[in-house]
Amino acid sequence: AGADEPLDDPALSAKLAAEADAAYESRVYAEYVAAKQAIGENVGSIPQDRFHQRLKGRADALAKKHGCRLVRFHVQTANGQVVLRPVLIR
Repeated sequence: AGADEPLDDPALSAKLAAEADAAYESRVYAEYVAAKQAIGENVGSIPQDRFHQRLKGRADALAKKHGCRLVRFHVQTANGQVVLRPVLIR
């Protein structure tokens, strides 16, 4: 599955759905920045508010496209790149 291919994993979906919005947002941002730093990328140009605006836009578009209640993201590092995999929450 490609990096943009949504994960349809009921266990992961349930865990992400149970997380409060604010906790989810700060955790995903922190994991993303840490993963970027781990591969040696400069993270000075990733403001948290813009990160969340873009993530929310992507999540809303994917939820509409896949007909699910919510989309949240899971941080993964693949082939030396940090990716935010969408997770469908039905």
